[in-house]
Amino acid sequence: MTVMTAGSQAWMPSRANGAVAPAGSESGSMSLFAVAWDWYARNRDLLTAAAALSGGALLAWGALQQPAFAPRRFIANGPNRLPSTTEVFSKAVEQLGSDKIQVCIGGIYTLERISRENGHDYGAVMEILTAFVRQRAPWVEPDILAPHDPPPRKPPRGADVAAALTVILRRKHADRLQDDSRLDLRRTNLAGASLMHARLRRANLFAANLADSTLASADLFQANLGRSNLSRCNAVGARLCRTNLRAATLKGADFRGSDLSGATLSWADMRGVSFYGANLAGATIVEAQLQQANLHGADCRAADMSGSDIASADLGGANLSNARLGGARLCGASLARSNLSAASLYEADLVGADFRAATLQNADLSWSDLSAADLSWADLNGAVLYGARLRGADLRGASLVGADIRGTDMTEACLTDAIMRGAISMTDKGPDASETSRAAE
Repeated sequence: MTVMTAGSQAWMPSRANGAVAPAGSESGSMSLFAVAWDWYARNRDLLTAAAALSGGALLAWGALQQPAFAPRRFIANGPNRLPSTTEVFSKAVEQLGSDKIQVCIGGIYTLERISRENGHDYGAVMEILTAFVRQRAPWVEPDILAPHDPPPRKPPRGADVAAALTVILRRKHADRLQDDSRLDLRRTNLAGASLMHARLRRANLFAANLADSTLASADLFQANLGRSNLSRCNAVGARLCRTNLRAATLKGADFRGSDLSGATLSWADMRGVSFYGANLAGATIVEAQLQQANLHGADCRAADMSGSDIASADLGGANLSNARLGGARLCGASLARSNLSAASLYEADLVGADFRAATLQNADLSWSDLSAADLSWADLNGAVLYGARLRGADLRGASLVGADIRGTDMTEACLTDAIMRGAISMTDKGPDASETSRAAE
């Protein structure tokens, strides 16, 4: 039963049916407390279990998070805090200047770790390591020494320089061209270095000493090797397309099967070099020295070899179609079975050269000297021999159909079985009319 006092706005719950009844302020508060206490008494066991579970979960979470918060405390406070990356970097750079080889090498490998863990430090690390190699292994070109300077030594490369080179060669971002351009190894002494499979694209190796080094299968795409010394180096299968080798020294080097397409080798010393089966398509080899070089089976399509000295070189089976050899010296060179279609040999020195079974269709041989050259069974169809010198040349079985032989000197030339149908003009010098007629037949 509920009682309501007139004018009262409070309500009190009824124990009988759960309805809310109005009551006075003081008695209403006491009734609410009684109801709450009664509900707690009935659900005390459940509340206790829930509190225990919640407390255990909080304790477990705190224990698991303890290791994660510990390093932060060490970094932020106390003498045992962990050093920052900047501090480690600075310490490693300081170690490079140490006189103790172990300390120096430790600094090199610390820098390597930093470059791998922090990509934004990669460029700085590479620049520091290449500067270290330049400072510890410098090279002065012999031809630019002052008269009073002593001859250059080849000091043994230290373990510290070897370690720095190892880190540079196995760098993480070696496949990114923009990062390779940071490799500044100009004027360094890397003689005898093992750089097999090295990734040095766009690297700066200007005037570096790489004599007797191993560059087999190395990637030197667009690298700068101008005036470098590559004497006797092993670069078999190397990639040097569009590489700058201007005025470099490659005497006795082995470039078999290498890719030098589009490379610049002007004024280079390549005496005795082996380019057997190499790709030199579109290369610029102006006024270079290639005496006794081996270019057998090489691809020299559209290569510019103007003014080069290729005397006694082996170009047998080489592809020289559309090549420019104007003014080149090929006396005594072997070009048997080579392809010289549409090649330019204007004013070239071809004395005693071997052109047996070579293809010279539409080639420009005007004003060239082919004295004593062997052109037997060569294909000279449509070739231009205007003003050429063919004294004592062997043209047995050669085909000169439609060739321009105006003004040629064929004195004592052998034209046995030569085919000259449609040849343009014959000079008064050379074979008599009856012999020329027999050759044409």
